[in-house]
Amino acid sequence: MYKNRHIEQQLLLLAQHFNVIMITGARQVGKTTLLKEVFPTVPIITFDPLEDIQGARQNPNLFLKQTNTPVILDEIQYAPELLPPLTRLIDANPDKKYFLTGSHNLSMLQSVAESMAGRVVILHLDTMTVYEQ
Repeated sequence: MYKNRHIEQQLLLLAQHFNVIMITGARQVGKTTLLKEVFPTVPIITFDPLEDIQGARQNPNLFLKQTNTPVILDEIQYAPELLPPLTRLIDANPDKKYFLTGSHNLSMLQSVAESMAGRVVILHLDTMTVYEQ
C-alpha cells in the first residue's frame, strides 16, 4: 500500500517548470514508486548494469529520438551516456519532459548537474519519516 510522501507537492510544482526532474536517494527509498504514484500514466524504462536496454548506451541519440515523452528513465546511473544527448534534445525540443531516478552516486550527480545546468532540478528522497508512515 502506497504512503504519500512529503515531497509530492514539490515534485508536482517543479514538473510544471522544468523539463528534467531527477530524484536521487539510497536504494529502496521509493524513488520509482513515488513517480509511479504521482504520474501514473507516464511509462517507465528501467536501466540495468548488464543489459543495454533498447540500445540506450550503444546509441543514446537514437534511443532518445525513439522514446516518447513524458517518460521515467529509472536507474539512470546505468546509462550515463544519455546525459549529453538529453541536454541537446531538451534544448532543441523544450516541450519534452523526462523524469530520472538514480541512487547515490556522487560522480553521476555531478555529471547531471554539470551537463544539464539550468535544465534539471534534483530532488533528494530520504527514507520515510514518522509522519509519512
